Amino acid sequence: MNQISKKRSTAAIYIEVPLKARSSNVSACKGSVFVMYNYICLLVSDLELSWYEAKQYCEDQGGHLIVLDSEKKYNDTVDFIYTYYASISRKYLVGASDLAKEIQWKWMTSSGVNYFNFGDDQPNNVDVQFMDHPANCAALSSVPPWTDGHLYDEYCSQKMRFICEM
Repeated sequence: MNQISKKRSTAAIYIEVPLKARSSNVSACKGSVFVMYNYICLLVSDLELSWYEAKQYCEDQGGHLIVLDSEKKYNDTVDFIYTYYASISRKYLVGASDLAKEIQWKWMTSSGVNYFNFGDDQPNNVDVQFMDHPANCAALSSVPPWTDGHLYDEYCSQKMRFICEM
């Protein structure tokens, strides 16, 4: 077992699933560190890892970095963050990058969907904290002044919180 899988992370908020939302997908989250919100099994990490480490961590938990490949899923995830983590201004790594080919952003699952909700002037391949490094990994932001809930490109080795899904 590697160092990352030894670390533990849990969502700070546990949500009771309404009776009408119960389905076979709900049981997939039970007994794990993931929580169900609008049919999405989520884990919002309290760890700060690089994109590569976060990817491995999510996989070790039986999931992957969240893929926000539809407007509904994107909006549901932003709603979850703003509802249950409103007091925590953060950037959260998600499962998109242009590591394979610059400017060709892809989600880490093979859904074939090309929905991205990047902020203004994004992606721009610049991380203001790491100007000497390319910004090739996506993060969902709730950090001032970028509190609009859009995606931003970030330096992949920068450590920050992340969101997994199962």
